[in-house]
Amino acid sequence: MGAVERQAAIQTREDARRIERLHRLKAALYSDPSLLVVDFLDRNPNLQITAQDIDRFRKLAHDLRHQEQWWWPVMSAWSDLALQTNSPEAALHVMEALRRAILGLNRELAVRKGVSVTSESDAPSR
Repeated sequence: MGAVERQAAIQTREDARRIERLHRLKAALYSDPSLLVVDFLDRNPNLQITAQDIDRFRKLAHDLRHQEQWWWPVMSAWSDLALQTNSPEAALHVMEALRRAILGLNRELAVRKGVSVTSESDAPSR
């Protein structure tokens, strides 16, 4: 094995160990968000941390956990559905279902975010 191949093999093993470590760290941080603060403090022992900093870490950990457990699967399914949609009519049907869901859950939010309150199918025919 040449030097280039040997270096590539070493890099591959290091990458695999790093990925394994990151997966373990991710699982630990999601189950115990306080570890995010502890890890940060461990890496930055001379840094003064405030209650605001801790609150930001808590919010970040919560947001990460929420996105991983809820939004990522939904958006992944949404993406797959979009890839399977072979016609403009089907794409409009999917968008209409999402629009109705948002309106049904929180009409005020939908209006504030500019989600149309009426669909094209609700509009009077010409």
